[in-house]
Amino acid sequence: MSLAHFVIYVMQEMIKYLLIIGMLFCGIQLRAQDNDTAKLAKLNVSQVEKYIYIHAFEGRNDTCLYFHQELDSQTRPTYERINMGCYGYSSLEEYTYKYSDTALEQLSLVKNNEPFTRTSYEFYQPELPSVVNTYYYETADSTQTLFEYYFGEYRQPDSSEMTVIDQFRDTVKSKTIARFDDSGRVVEIISMDADRITQQEVSYELNENGDPLSVATSVYGERPMFVQNYYEYNKKGQLVKSYNSRNQSQYYFYLENGLIKNIMNYNTNGDLESEVIYKYKYR
Repeated sequence: MSLAHFVIYVMQEMIKYLLIIGMLFCGIQLRAQDNDTAKLAKLNVSQVEKYIYIHAFEGRNDTCLYFHQELDSQTRPTYERINMGCYGYSSLEEYTYKYSDTALEQLSLVKNNEPFTRTSYEFYQPELPSVVNTYYYETADSTQTLFEYYFGEYRQPDSSEMTVIDQFRDTVKSKTIARFDDSGRVVEIISMDADRITQQEVSYELNENGDPLSVATSVYGERPMFVQNYYEYNKKGQLVKSYNSRNQSQYYFYLENGLIKNIMNYNTNGDLESEVIYKYKYR
C-alpha cells in the first residue's frame, strides 16, 4: 500500500471510528440515516432494498436499485450490495458479513467483481472493537488498527485511542474524547491527532427521547468544513424532515407499520434532486 493510500485509509478509519463512538456506544440514534434496528427486528424484516430515482438526470424516468441488504434472524446484515452506477459512477461494492456468537468476526469486500479487502475483528466488549486487521488483495499487504478505551462514571467510554499500523510498521495515532450532559448523554465528540490537535468535532443537541434536534460537525486542517444538520419529528417520534446549513433538505414518509417508505431529497436551490424508495421482505 502506498503512503498516499495509507493516509487515505487512516482518514477513513478516523471518520468511521468517530461514527462508531457517536452512534454505537454513546447512545445517540441518528435515525435520520435509516430505519431503527429495533423496529426491523420487531417486524421480522429479512431484506431491505433502496431504489434511487434521480430527478436531476435529464431523460431518465426509471428507478435504479442502489442498495440491497440481507438480514439474519438477529437483524444483522449478512450481505450488502451498493451500486454507485445509480449516481453515474462505475463502482459496484459487495459486502459479506460473518459473525461469531456475539459479534462481527469478518467483513469481506468485493469491488467490481474482484476481491478487494478482508477485515477481521476482535472486540473488547460488544460493539467496542479492540483489534481490526484488514488485508488488501490487490497489493497483498495489510493494516492493523488497535483501540484502547478509558471509562469514567458512565457505562460508555469517555475517551479512546486508535493506532493504525501499516505493512511497514509505520503508525498513525489519534484520540477521541466524549463529553456528556447532566443525564449522561453524549453531547460532544472530539477527534484529535497524536499531537492532540483537534481534527474533527461533532456537537449534539438532543430532545427528551435522546433523538438529535441538531448535529454540528466541524472539520479542521487543510480543508476546513462546517455543517449543521437539523431534525424535526412528528407526534409518533418519527423523523419527518432534516435540513442543513447549506440549505439541503430531506423529507421522510412512512408505511403503516412505521418503516420508511421513501425519502425526498432537495438541493440548495430547493429543487427536488432525488428520491429514495424503500422495499422490504419479511420472514
